[in-house]
Amino acid sequence: MRVTGANLLLLRATFIHNAAHSGHDPSTRPSTQQELGFVMDYSVKRVLTGTGIGISACMMAAAPAYAQNPFTSGAADRTEVQESGANALRRGNANGMPTPEFSNAVNNISVLGGDDQNIALQSNSLDRQFALPRVSRFATRFFQRSLKQRGTAVTGYGQVASLNDFLSQPNLVAQVGAPAESAVFEEPPYESQVRPAMGLWISGHGQYLDQDETDLGFGRYEADIYGGAVGHDWATGDNGYVGVAIGASDADVEFDENFDGTADDSTIQSLYASFYGGWTEGQASVNGSFVYARHEYDLQRNVFVGPGATGVAESEHDGDEFAADIELAYDLTGDAANWFAPFGGFEYSRLDQDAYSEDGVGGLSQSIEDRETNVLRSRLGIKAGQRWISGTGGVFSLWTSAAWSRDFNLDDREITGSFAGAPGTSITIVGPETERDGVQFNLGMSYGLEDSFVIGLEGIGEVRDDLETYGGQLVLRKVVY
Repeated sequence: MRVTGANLLLLRATFIHNAAHSGHDPSTRPSTQQELGFVMDYSVKRVLTGTGIGISACMMAAAPAYAQNPFTSGAADRTEVQESGANALRRGNANGMPTPEFSNAVNNISVLGGDDQNIALQSNSLDRQFALPRVSRFATRFFQRSLKQRGTAVTGYGQVASLNDFLSQPNLVAQVGAPAESAVFEEPPYESQVRPAMGLWISGHGQYLDQDETDLGFGRYEADIYGGAVGHDWATGDNGYVGVAIGASDADVEFDENFDGTADDSTIQSLYASFYGGWTEGQASVNGSFVYARHEYDLQRNVFVGPGATGVAESEHDGDEFAADIELAYDLTGDAANWFAPFGGFEYSRLDQDAYSEDGVGGLSQSIEDRETNVLRSRLGIKAGQRWISGTGGVFSLWTSAAWSRDFNLDDREITGSFAGAPGTSITIVGPETERDGVQFNLGMSYGLEDSFVIGLEGIGEVRDDLETYGGQLVLRKVVY
């Protein structure tokens, strides 16, 4: 046969071996109809340099079509996440029309040793897709914390107080030796209390989050979150207030499974817009907020197919979050100089993430369908604090709180995706269930000057069985009228 530079001769031989007639014991396989495919491709091409005919041969072992998966060397200590990666690769290779590149990668992984194989399966699962919405939720929660902190300052026994705020509390004026005519009130202190001044405030915060590896094998990751907020509030009548605020945050997420470290940290950049408000009635108060957040996710995922064979998959997508928070408290002291208040509240969040596709690793790049995540939490706890007038004429405040937090696990925790090299084959994985019960706590202090300029510092934390997060918040407030 004559071969020209424009012609290609492709000889393809396929050998199918039925395991029922092999030396393998059929009982050691999932079924008696297992097949082992062997594909041998020869391509004969005219070498255009005129040196003659070059022959290239490519021999590719197709992935075994076992009913479960072809990856057996690491199966003894494989986690459920790694098993899901094995099933995803097997299904992608067995169904539809996998690309040669994808099938070759599956074959390479199938012959790896136990530890290397499990690492490869982990890197090709969908587990990283669960980390980003959780981190962005914590970022939004910290922004809401800024609103809550401002709200409790406005409703009487709050933390960040200036001298003007402080001296507006009638019973406290009497305690610190103010002129007698300023300290004579017929009503109980909490009824005659004058509202703190409203105005402009600004805050900055930072947070560290550490998510342990779960029992199912979802990998450990860490996140550093930094952000800020600026807002303004106004009095509404004698007992209420409303305010608006905007903010931004940036989160860096680092995964343990970066293997050789070629992938950079994944990032989440967020913008926030919100309104908030509250009401006091006697010693009772209520504070609430509604937040819209726009998140931009930039995910990098190391893909491992064998020693020295690692690529980086990259993707970008957006998410819209709507979050609401409400908290009720009752101050048992009725005293502006100190407070001891049981409180309870709820927070709800809905996050809608766009569909997106990775690139950078060919057929192993993943496409993820759009997804909705819902979170509902409750909290029940105690907050307490004390205020003093300092020798310099300012107000020093110290406060703390602790609460039991309950997550109602509303979300179905499902993510559906597919491989670029296996079109038409979707994979669904169920993510880790959030530990239902946890403890939230905080400790803070502030110093307020007579001109209503306040600086405050607060540390917060949350501990669950598999998660720890700690953060700090710096608050500056300047009343403009």
